[in-house]
Amino acid sequence: MKKLILLVFILFSTKTFSQGLQLRISPKIESKIFFKDGSEEKGLIRMSSSVFDIRFRDSEEADERKIDYEEVEKIITYPDSTNSRVFQYLNNYKHRYKMFAELIKKDKLSIYINSPKELELFYSDYDLRSAEEWMNDMRTKNGFSLKIAKTEYLYLAKEDQILIPVEKRRKFTRKYLEYFSDCPELVRAYKNEEISLEKLSDFIEFYKEACD
Repeated sequence: MKKLILLVFILFSTKTFSQGLQLRISPKIESKIFFKDGSEEKGLIRMSSSVFDIRFRDSEEADERKIDYEEVEKIITYPDSTNSRVFQYLNNYKHRYKMFAELIKKDKLSIYINSPKELELFYSDYDLRSAEEWMNDMRTKNGFSLKIAKTEYLYLAKEDQILIPVEKRRKFTRKYLEYFSDCPELVRAYKNEEISLEKLSDFIEFYKEACD
């Protein structure tokens, strides 16, 4: 009887462990890559360890090869569907480092999101956590299990595609307000509290009208 119980336990543990590993597998996503030289490639993208480590293949049967993210203008996932998404590698303001961001709204002043867990942002349609990680992401409060929401940050970018962070409950610091120094009318209106980040759509419309 003890041997039977031990065998069942081993089988259950093995199955649970393997399922945990399966959740970690990086799926291959149908995508279209636009390069800075104007060329394009359509196929399957996989990012295993980092969003800066792009693995690409033309088809399921083709060999996988590495793509240099520095050569990429943008990546569109599921390009032939209504659920396509656009990702770009853009400079942070002051050009300190490259950031991986998803384009949410394309405009003269575009909106992007970024996450500290950039792989999760790219694979947000999938759950890559192991069973243990999934459980660790749960917290108990007053007898209820609550899933902690993923953290994402909002960014704005002019046509130069340089990202500046946006926090609706805070004001731009002087450093970030300098980003709009080419539009004195917007800077004046912002300092006089005629516009604010709390009404982001109004802020963007003001920029479009005043900063031609």
